[in-house]
Amino acid sequence: LRLDFAEFELGPPLSDDRVMCSTAAPATDVVTLVHAGGREEATRLCGYNSGQHVYLDLGGVGSTTSTDAFIQFSLDSSSYAAFNRKWNIKASQIECDRNYHAPQGCLQYQYGNQGCGSVMAFNYDNPSTSYTGHLTGAYTICIRRERAHCVIAWTPPKYSEDPLGLSITGPVTSDHARGSCQNPNSNPNTSTCKTQYIQIPDSTTNMDGSGPFSQTTGTVITCGRMCGKKFCLGGDVCRGDTDHAVVYSRRVPFELSVNFDPTGFQPQSSLNKGFKLNYFQLPC
Repeated sequence: LRLDFAEFELGPPLSDDRVMCSTAAPATDVVTLVHAGGREEATRLCGYNSGQHVYLDLGGVGSTTSTDAFIQFSLDSSSYAAFNRKWNIKASQIECDRNYHAPQGCLQYQYGNQGCGSVMAFNYDNPSTSYTGHLTGAYTICIRRERAHCVIAWTPPKYSEDPLGLSITGPVTSDHARGSCQNPNSNPNTSTCKTQYIQIPDSTTNMDGSGPFSQTTGTVITCGRMCGKKFCLGGDVCRGDTDHAVVYSRRVPFELSVNFDPTGFQPQSSLNKGFKLNYFQLPC
């Protein structure tokens, strides 16, 4: 089942010291996504998500599940009782043998358009700076590999056009990437890209998608995890007005993993919108 959010404007994510959607006081609106059989997505939605989509698993052909797939709206009646909510959701059931059927485990699935498109974090496009902040949860965005294409490339918009195109962690004054393969490691004091990051399997700066898939900058070994406020493979590799990197991968299926701490992270004043990434595929 594909759900397209033509309109999705609900109560914003909370921001005491951590941005998140929560029904606990002080509450806001929360949309819960549940697959057939009762498996609940770790990602909860609120805020502004017009133009986004999600897929829910309805179960295998001929199978019987204990519960149907559903979405649940929990609307706050105190803090945001007067909030001007809007939602318009298109639901499309997709046959299992279609080539635009999302693989299992993919909350979002992109295909067509000659292998080009863009993805963004939930609540990224919130028009109110008072409600800035990426939502919590862990999920996978999958991209269909188009015929005769073997490599996918990822990059945010130009830094000069959207300086928050990659803004996952760090204070509002931060302007650089953070290291990635430092976690998990034996140092209990390090927190770089540990609970808030995106990950591209076998990511590299080589256009053909070939390795190495890790890099050494000083004493830091970096690879697929990315956080901070610049899209680069490694801590302090790019900072200031330096543009984002273009990162390639030939690992199939083409995937982007999102891992945002379920307990939330940093206040909205840190302007961590999450990510907006353009992608394109290269021929074999």
